[in-house]
Amino acid sequence: MAEANVSVKLRIEELSEEMWKKNPFFEVARTSKLPPSSLRKYLSGLEMLFKASYRNLSLAADKASANGDEELARFFSAKRDEELGHDQWARDDLKFVSAPEKGSMPKVQPESAQFICDFGHYLADLDPFYYLGYVSFAEYMTTYLGPRFLECTSENGLDKSKISALSNHVVLDVGHAEENFELIESRFQDPAVRDRFNSVVQQSSILLSAFFEECARE
Repeated sequence: MAEANVSVKLRIEELSEEMWKKNPFFEVARTSKLPPSSLRKYLSGLEMLFKASYRNLSLAADKASANGDEELARFFSAKRDEELGHDQWARDDLKFVSAPEKGSMPKVQPESAQFICDFGHYLADLDPFYYLGYVSFAEYMTTYLGPRFLECTSENGLDKSKISALSNHVVLDVGHAEENFELIESRFQDPAVRDRFNSVVQQSSILLSAFFEECARE
């Protein structure tokens, strides 16, 4: 793997580690059982993100094709097809989250998740390659932090099968992340491109961290 590509992977690991150590959502997961309100927000947010991901991947594929970049168009088209139906995992998981004593809890759609959806749309429309910066961060962070998060929640009484929206992606995104890094490596010769790409990775970390923080708030 090329040095520039390794630096992207390592940077995502560094940002993910910082999130794991400092974000209140993961702090609660490490030390106690996540409250139902946090899980509802988390799963509702994932449903939003998965739906938006399908739309944004479609947009990225169309824009790449319009730009004459058929390699990138095929790449995003394949990702879009794989993403179909993932939002249903989150909806199914929400059925297992306990509701308040009286009545059912309305679905909470985190505002921070909408910011991420809008950010992805902006990138896909502006330049599909930079949208890959967000996708790479989200997918590799999932494979990097997901297993330990699931282990913590399991130890604190929540079966990982009840968070299939995450556990399924932990398995699927391993291969996806490596495919992302291979494509990045082939297009990372220009220092200006590398700098802009790394800026997208950094901003993706900030936005996802804000999403987790919102999920942690009662």
